[in-house]
Amino acid sequence: MPSYQSIQESLILKPKTWLITGVAGFIGSNLLEKLLQLNQTVIGIDNFSTGHRKNLDDVRSLMSDKQWKGFKFIEGDDFHSINNINKMKNKSPLNDNDRDEWLQELNNELKQKSINTVLACSALKEKYRKKLTSGLDMNIFWFCLKGEYDFINQRLKNRNNHFFSSNLLQSQFDIIEYPNYCNFIDITESKNKIVELIKLKLLK
Repeated sequence: MPSYQSIQESLILKPKTWLITGVAGFIGSNLLEKLLQLNQTVIGIDNFSTGHRKNLDDVRSLMSDKQWKGFKFIEGDDFHSINNINKMKNKSPLNDNDRDEWLQELNNELKQKSINTVLACSALKEKYRKKLTSGLDMNIFWFCLKGEYDFINQRLKNRNNHFFSSNLLQSQFDIIEYPNYCNFIDITESKNKIVELIKLKLLK
């Protein structure tokens, strides 16, 4: 198995394009920091349901201008239609038809930003993930932050000024399809351990 150091050297010699979903979360932002330090191109997506803009600001403060130009960010919720937003504000869960146009918009955006991008969104079903990545010519790494309902629900209740109510969480648990190709991360682990787990999975 290649060493951690040799993999880093290989990435520097042959940079790749990376897609990170949940880039504004603790894990996503630490992963972003490491990849940009290795002069990679990163596309990031987040809807700030549990992530924070400050995490991205902290990464920006550590990067050179050249490194930061390698990062493209997409906030998933920016692409929801007014109808979708109003529906969620009224505590009504979205269905497949509601999400279809949203996923297509995100896919189009990823194609236009086909350099280092991180995407964070609730790609709950396999058909959502297929539509999201259809036609993309890039290396894609999936990470699923997995936790118990009560733990995630409390995080949502602590969030302010977002149209997604914690009352809708059960509707997402009811339909989620966990992919067998995904890297699962237990969100109850310590922050440092979570970052190390992701680094190991990416670079092995």
